[in-house]
Amino acid sequence: LLGQLLHQGPHELAQEQSRVRAILDNSNDAFIGLDGSGDVTDWNLCAERMFGYSRAEAVGRRLAELIIPHEQREAHLAGMAHFRHTGRGKVVNQQVEVVALHRDGRHFDVELSVAAAAAGEEFVAHAFVRDVSQRKAAERQLSASEQRMRDIANAIPAMVGVFDAEERCLYANELALKVHALGPDRAVGSTLREGLDERSYALHEPHVRAVLQGQRRSFEGALPWRGSTGYFQVHLVPMHDEQTQQVSGFYLMTFDITALHSAQLQQERGERRLRAIADNVPALISHLDADGRYLFANRQFDTLLGLKPEQLLGHRIDEVRDHGYVEQIMPWLHRALGGEAVAFESQTGPRNGESRNYQQTYVPEFDDDNRVIGVFAITFDITERKLAEQRVSDAQAHLKAIADNLPVLISYIDRGHRLTFVNKTFQTWIGVDPELAVGSHLKALLGPELYAQRLQQLDQALAGERIEFEVVSQALDTKRHLHTVYIPDRHADGSVHGIYALSADVTAMKDAERRLEELARNDALTGLPNRREFETRLAQAQGRARRNRRAMAVIFMDIDHFKGINDSLGHAAGDLVLKEVASRIRATVRTTDTAARLAGDEFVVILEGLVVEVESSHIAAKLVAAIRAPMTLSDGRVIKVTASVGMARWGGVGEGAEDILDRADRALYRAKAAGRDTFAQTIF
Repeated sequence: LLGQLLHQGPHELAQEQSRVRAILDNSNDAFIGLDGSGDVTDWNLCAERMFGYSRAEAVGRRLAELIIPHEQREAHLAGMAHFRHTGRGKVVNQQVEVVALHRDGRHFDVELSVAAAAAGEEFVAHAFVRDVSQRKAAERQLSASEQRMRDIANAIPAMVGVFDAEERCLYANELALKVHALGPDRAVGSTLREGLDERSYALHEPHVRAVLQGQRRSFEGALPWRGSTGYFQVHLVPMHDEQTQQVSGFYLMTFDITALHSAQLQQERGERRLRAIADNVPALISHLDADGRYLFANRQFDTLLGLKPEQLLGHRIDEVRDHGYVEQIMPWLHRALGGEAVAFESQTGPRNGESRNYQQTYVPEFDDDNRVIGVFAITFDITERKLAEQRVSDAQAHLKAIADNLPVLISYIDRGHRLTFVNKTFQTWIGVDPELAVGSHLKALLGPELYAQRLQQLDQALAGERIEFEVVSQALDTKRHLHTVYIPDRHADGSVHGIYALSADVTAMKDAERRLEELARNDALTGLPNRREFETRLAQAQGRARRNRRAMAVIFMDIDHFKGINDSLGHAAGDLVLKEVASRIRATVRTTDTAARLAGDEFVVILEGLVVEVESSHIAAKLVAAIRAPMTLSDGRVIKVTASVGMARWGGVGEGAEDILDRADRALYRAKAAGRDTFAQTIF
């Protein structure tokens, strides 16, 4: 684009620069231009908002002084010195994330794209900068949340694993890795069969098949372990896909219950051990009989709820817990007492100024006759997770509200050219509800014609290229000039999973550009071409006359005593006279001729393709007669207006064409000297 600008004329260059300026100033990214010394040469509106410096403050200053953190400036200056002479650098022609400095001193994360351009013997840089601080904060928040969940899983005195539908390990806690002597890299991706020996897998296999059918399963088993026999209890819980609710894998929790079996011989020691384990698990663990009375409660009831375990034993749950909590859990307790293992969430009222959320699991206890005789309950405090989920949900709703209220079309297009997100502007422009549009193919939504307009750019963006283009689209009986940007959604492995698309309606800007262009060429009062356009057309007409060796003429005319009209009748009447004279000139000359207003009451006509000498004289005479006809003003008064006309005719060969306008002007003065309301001519 810069190369094209350098080869354009001043007028076209100014227009192109204005267009580029408008595009940059309306960009959602900061644009910064740098010369070879690292001084700012361009700074758009987004850069002003992003970094806190106005364009006037930024242009001419070193970039390092504005937005480069102090600890990075030395490296930046060294990189600019190398770039100035080579056009190469670590961030050139790449999309990288760096830390920038705001005017107020705060640091924030940005995404940087730098392109090099040769400028004489050195290179200059053009950089687009995007603020990604919110995204990075969200990533850090998500990472912290995931770490909390890992910490919880690692604190559970059990081997915990998560497996997909193909029995491949997705996660294993520290205890599971330790027991199986595996590192995280070896465990993740390996199958359950690979992690267990054949005998152990044979015990798990029927339960794995059941859990993959959607059943919750628990079982106990015994295997040789460290020179003796080890006993374990396994819980398998189906994992469901959030979108389809289909079983996508399962959670596996394995408790070592060897101590329980050993307790038959060492009951007291075993009970102490189990009690210590239960009391230190960061969860509420309890055992209820068939009437809902507490048979066991761990010390976490005291820690988390302020309820002493010994005060709970022997009492029904509705006697010792608050009424609101009992109403929440009783339906689930009844289901567990009916023989169903259930998992649900509950909430307690404010304690110490805040409510708490819990994830509870009730597992029925059966006797030898398969009758339910009680319920085991385990409750985890998930308050922090719920708060994090709510913050994420609020942030998503906030961002969606912003997107829906922006006057641009924002969407995400997957590799199959299907919409997976679109804001409400889509309904305004295309007429399709966003909820109905999501999941649909672009061709079905836009129609074959509008889809074909974008197909090449879609393929380029899905190949990894950032694309900007403009198209004129017709939808809902409205024609829009759209400026569209396609940004590839590139993942860490380099693959492109889709496209972020942003389309802005620039119809008003294009209309304004067209009107400005028309105003630059035409006289605002009469609508005739102005002096600038006349000079262009005169040069073109002279060139055609030379090439074709055909005669041409220029008629120069002004209104007789026009100042007197303005002085006596007023400027409004004078303007009406000028417009009527322009109208009569247009009606008199040929459609191939050019009529223009130079200034004031001066008009000029270019006649081309003349065959005989009298042709131009005839037109000049017609113009004098046309102006002489009575003219009616807006108040009904009739006035007589006349014009003096000078005409110069050139035969198309020889010298003199360059001063044809001066010859016509001198002929005009001869017409005035002859008494006005007539014409004089020069033929050469």
